Amino acid sequence: MMAKLADLRIGNKLLLAFALLILGFGAMLVFSLERFVRLQQADAEDFTRRYERVAETKDLLINILGQRIALQSALDGDEGDYLMEIQRSSERSARLLARLRSTLSGDPEVAMLVDKLEEQRSVFAHTRDTQVLPLIRSGNREEARRLFGGIQNERVDTIAVLGEQLTELTALGVRQGLEQAQQALAVQRLQQLQLGLLLAGLAGVFAWWLSRHIAQPLMRLTGWAERISGGDIPTDMSSSSRQDEVGRLSQAFTRMGLYLQELAGKAERLAQGQLHEDIQAVSERDVLGRAFATMVRNLRELVQEMNEGITVLAGSSEEILAATSQVASSTQETATAISEIATTVE
Repeated sequence: MMAKLADLRIGNKLLLAFALLILGFGAMLVFSLERFVRLQQADAEDFTRRYERVAETKDLLINILGQRIALQSALDGDEGDYLMEIQRSSERSARLLARLRSTLSGDPEVAMLVDKLEEQRSVFAHTRDTQVLPLIRSGNREEARRLFGGIQNERVDTIAVLGEQLTELTALGVRQGLEQAQQALAVQRLQQLQLGLLLAGLAGVFAWWLSRHIAQPLMRLTGWAERISGGDIPTDMSSSSRQDEVGRLSQAFTRMGLYLQELAGKAERLAQGQLHEDIQAVSERDVLGRAFATMVRNLRELVQEMNEGITVLAGSSEEILAATSQVASSTQETATAISEIATTVE
């Protein structure tokens, strides 16, 4: 995997790095927004449910108190209209209790209060319908008033106390829900910070990897180029097997170093007089190789001409030496003849 990454072009590496960073931060943003939206929806649903519970509880208490007032009015006056109102209120209280039970969310303490509330309302309604109202209809108002002012009032007070407890418990749940929401937001902020640090760490690791695979090899190649520009041909150049721009540049530098070393060796051998070695250009664009080949060819021709001239000079010298020997012999003979003539004259 790392070898494949190393072989990618530098532009692709940078593009991949930026893409990973953008995707990472984008994923973190999407994750954070999704968590925030879910948390907000859960808080809104919980608040709505608790608010409806408080509202239903208040409506139920008002309804029960309204029934007590209607019963008191029925005891004091014409029961006709009040009895119909009591009937409607009783049906409404039953619906309110059903809606109140639908707002329960697995809270056992709230469910227990609702059960007690429903039990008290049921007993209150049963006593009202089976005892108080028949007594009112039969005209036995004193007995109805005694029953209503005793146990029924106690049940209404109990319902009111239970309703207040349910309201307070729901308000406590709202406060706890807000605290939990704040804690969840704090946890989410911590998670975002951790994800941000993780992405920053990954970005740092990737930057280090890019520096190690791009900057450091380029610095090494720069050092080789500076040495070559000063006439020092490095002998320790090693190429990389990577296939990106830096790898190919390193391979090209290695080939150039080997080429210069080969030319330097040939130049040294030429300086020692070894003109028999053939020098071939690496390619048609090898200006230096062609120049070297031309120089060697010209040197060979020059040496050949010099050798021919030396051969001619050697031949001429032999002829001159032979002529000189003949002249010397003739001179000796002339001298001998002159001596003989002189002797004869005497």
